[in-house]
Amino acid sequence: MFQLSRRQQKTGVPVFSPGMAVVIVFCIYAGLCYPPYALSASGDPGLTGEERAWLNDHPIIRVVQDPGWPPVEFADSKRNPSGMTSDYLKIIEDRLGVRFERVTGLSWQEAYTRLQKWEIDMTTSVAVTPERKKFWIFTQPYMKIPIVIFAQANVTYISNMRELSGKKIAIVDGYAVNDWIPRDFPDILLVKAGNSMEGLDLIQKGDVFAYIDNMLVVSYYLAKQKTANVKIVGETPYVNAQSMAVRKDWPVLAEILQKALDSISEAEHAAIYQKWVPIRYEHGVDHRLLWQALAVFFLILSGLVVWNRKLSMEIRHRKEAEVALGRSEERSKKLFRVAAVPLCYIDKEGILADINDRFIQTFGYTLKEVPCLAELYRLACPDPEYRRWVAEAWETGVKKAVKEKKDIDPMEVQARCKNGEVRTVLISGSLLDQSILAAFFDITERKQAEEK
Repeated sequence: MFQLSRRQQKTGVPVFSPGMAVVIVFCIYAGLCYPPYALSASGDPGLTGEERAWLNDHPIIRVVQDPGWPPVEFADSKRNPSGMTSDYLKIIEDRLGVRFERVTGLSWQEAYTRLQKWEIDMTTSVAVTPERKKFWIFTQPYMKIPIVIFAQANVTYISNMRELSGKKIAIVDGYAVNDWIPRDFPDILLVKAGNSMEGLDLIQKGDVFAYIDNMLVVSYYLAKQKTANVKIVGETPYVNAQSMAVRKDWPVLAEILQKALDSISEAEHAAIYQKWVPIRYEHGVDHRLLWQALAVFFLILSGLVVWNRKLSMEIRHRKEAEVALGRSEERSKKLFRVAAVPLCYIDKEGILADINDRFIQTFGYTLKEVPCLAELYRLACPDPEYRRWVAEAWETGVKKAVKEKKDIDPMEVQARCKNGEVRTVLISGSLLDQSILAAFFDITERKQAEEK
């Protein structure tokens, strides 16, 4: 599809070959980190005179963040607060015209104790529990991230948390799951860790059967440490719906923070996400770092592929997993729909079976307008010579992938959008049973930077 770059055609060097699993991880991160409600995007929190007066009367507002929960929030090499919530806090400070006093040097357990006593006024990313409502007031959630089950690579699929009954399961002391799991699954033997790193260490040493934590946080550690012997083995019924929490005697501050959060635009949310998601396609010209990141990612994904094959065999002998498999299929459809990169399914006849929302947003074409590859070629490549060239190149790539049983080599192409704009994209494809999953990575800005 579209026009191959002259450099790619000459060198034959693949620019990006993520495969289907890369696309799925993109989907997971992008689809679940954004808040489910509409954003005002005005930039102005619209505080009342009373709220402005309250801020003037309280020049010191002490805030603490978890030092060991990357990429959501953590302490950097200089022990300064960092991560996604720090970026949110900086935006809020600019909106309100205030500066919060950061409390540093504390573990989360130490910080939590002081927060309960109101020795520290607020924190930036916690889930709501009945116990916490006794001493905190919460904003509406501004991030939602699944809580999943991690275990060693030889553990097969866990379809229900009741399968963990009687087993030692690690959790981080002070996190919301400390309240939820004993209430819903009292037979699980909980082992408390000081932070996420300790939880992963307990798995690798074999001291616990599994570890339950935030999917984004643990995936960040696995990618950073190049850990290939730990994987996601199941879901939990829980989600980290992350809110900001304020001491209960300061309800006006919670209202002020909510107005500031509501003023953050979708573009600002997206910028924070793109900055901190650990595995993503980077704009820029430092190819060495890019390939190193992809190599680490490939190792992790290879483990996932092996696990998927084992899972297929396991399902044949476990009828009760059929219900869980159905839920998994529904989630895959949802993840495809909300993926952060344009995706489409192409059947063996060249018919576009489906396209996702990002495809429409990027190129402007709907499924009715591009029902097949021929029509997509016609719209995206108005020049007949280019159109013929691109069609032949894509067909050649598909045949090669089928013959060698691998992903379709990426193509750097020029695509004309519905509004007339020409975008530079990398197109990669993964062979499925009866179709192809094609992914389009927009590298227009990177190419412009390289040319400059």
